[in-house]
Amino acid sequence: MKRLIDIVLLTFLTCFILNWRMSNTDRPPDISIGCSAYASNGYDDLISGRDIILPNYSTVPKKGQTIIEQTTGVPITRMTDIHDPTIDQPGLIIVYSRYTPLNTTGQYLLVHGEDSTSSWVYRVDDYAVIDKLRLNDTESIGEVNEIRWDYSGLHPTRVYFVADMKLYAMDVLNQDKTRSVIHDFSKDFPDGVQILNDVEGDSSADSRYWAFMVRGRYNGKEFPILRIITYDVESDKILGILKPSDVGKTKSLPRPNMVEISPKGTRVITHYGRCWAENRPEDIGTPLDGPHAWTLDFKNPVKIAVDETHSGWSFDMAGNEMFVSQNNRTDYTEARNIYTGETISIIAHQDMGWGNGFHYGKFYTSMNPGWIFISTYAETNDEWANNQLFMVEMKPANENPRVLRITPTYNTYDGDYRDEAAAALSFDGTQIFWTANWGKKLENGQREVFRTKLFKQDVDCIFDWIVREYPAYFQPSTAATTWSGGDLVFRYFSNSL
Repeated sequence: MKRLIDIVLLTFLTCFILNWRMSNTDRPPDISIGCSAYASNGYDDLISGRDIILPNYSTVPKKGQTIIEQTTGVPITRMTDIHDPTIDQPGLIIVYSRYTPLNTTGQYLLVHGEDSTSSWVYRVDDYAVIDKLRLNDTESIGEVNEIRWDYSGLHPTRVYFVADMKLYAMDVLNQDKTRSVIHDFSKDFPDGVQILNDVEGDSSADSRYWAFMVRGRYNGKEFPILRIITYDVESDKILGILKPSDVGKTKSLPRPNMVEISPKGTRVITHYGRCWAENRPEDIGTPLDGPHAWTLDFKNPVKIAVDETHSGWSFDMAGNEMFVSQNNRTDYTEARNIYTGETISIIAHQDMGWGNGFHYGKFYTSMNPGWIFISTYAETNDEWANNQLFMVEMKPANENPRVLRITPTYNTYDGDYRDEAAAALSFDGTQIFWTANWGKKLENGQREVFRTKLFKQDVDCIFDWIVREYPAYFQPSTAATTWSGGDLVFRYFSNSL
């Protein structure tokens, strides 16, 4: 009887916390929206190994058509078509691997034109174009406007974007009536002309905290970086300002590759390049030498990578935020704890093949810890990792981390940047979207957006994740009443849902 009461109370508490997450703005920052079937130890349904998996181009899919990858078994769906209404671009892309193109409910997909100034929203269910996104009646917005979905769960059809010195919000289903300025930073920095994260950065995983560079007026050689700032949307306050004088500079800061906020909103990341004798030697050993993670008020910088290389995000098994990057001095893909700098060297470039370039995806929450996601591009298919999507276990290379295979990218790369097939995870990590030219066999040899799904929907994972993230809520009174949330409660109730 006591066990039954425990189950009922535990279920009630779980529902209460999930409801609180969706309705309370003062919420824990890392509870995910929706639920998908993450195995507690990773993506266990995927095949593993380092065999060469070649694409099968015998079927050229139309928009909305799904094929099953012949080796790995995952479904691949073509999501877009350049011939759709209002599309005026020679190709459609997702732009980059470090932010999701899918909204948190999975209903709407953001795609971009190749001109960097146009974008469209597709409805996922029927692959219909909903609208072209606009700043006003005459100007569209695109990659350069750094469009990001709202991740809070409170506004699933809202996007954020920047233009000049302003941060905007807008509902994609009702653009003209909802487009509004959240904050005009020209009032704070009258000498600035633009705010930007530089395309590749992102907000915290609840869309609350943001990082921007403040760019000044053209001085004859460049647009100088006057400040780097952090901003809290909820309180409408600037939380931190990094000034040139804070790091031994006078008029301006060196320009980082990008700035961003860590997924949990605990740190701001400045992606500075490596310093050496011929590149800013005066900054060697300072926080301007390589990417650093700072508190949001720009204190306590921790070096988290050697250089401004391609990078992404994941979580270790303890839920710590881990910065994933290519170490171009050791030629390893590594993950670093952003609080301590502790490093895991995971997989060698040589292991994947020297001809590969790679991008890293972003996991938004710790629901699926212990994995990194990689997409690759290469001019041949001679190595197992050439032109592939795969996961690698977050373990040191000498412990033989598992490699879980997802699919070939179905993409031909011959050096064009837009053909790098960068792939991005959905917010919940169960879907992957990428740009591919399908071996240049599509109708016009163009680029389109494709998707694969990794798992079916399930409710088990939310409870397992909450128990791990918030153990204080679920401490049993005695050892005899220990439980695994998913095993004891949701796996019972999910059978009848």
